[in-house]
Formats: sequence, structure tokens, C-alpha cells
Amino acid sequence: MEDYRAFGLFSNTHNKTIVICDNMLTETSTMKDVMSSLSTAFVNAIQNPFQPVGNPLVMNSLDGIISNIIQKHNSINLRKKV
Repeated sequence: MEDYRAFGLFSNTHNKTIVICDNMLTETSTMKDVMSSLSTAFVNAIQNPFQPVGNPLVMNSLDGIISNIIQKHNSINLRKKV
């Protein structure tokens, strides 16, 4: 576990988000923004009135949003590395 950094967020609605990074350049302040963005994306997804209750949350748009958040975070870390 010493090669990784773990970040977690426990929201007021009892949703838990855990992010494991293998990049040691990750700063806590940057991860706060990432965790906040991930939480907002999840809340927006579950507010969809057409999402069936009790079924797994499977949305291509949510997958795309999460991928964009991760790519943005990775590009910030790559710029800091150079």
C-alpha cells in the first residue's frame, strides 16, 4: 500500500467514494476537487427520474463524465511533473 494513495469521501447522504491513486504526485487539494466532481456527477445521475429504483446505476453518460474527470486530473499531474 505504500506505493498508492487512498482518498475517500463520505457524503451527507451516506454515499462512499474511494479513489486509489498510483501517482504519488497527487496533492490532497487537487483530490478534494476530484472527489467533489465525482460526488456531483453521481448525485446528478441518481436524480434522473427515468432511472429505475432498485436497479444498478448504469449510464454511459456517467461513465463518460467520470472518465473526463480522471483524464483532467491526470493531465494536471503530468503538467506538474514536467
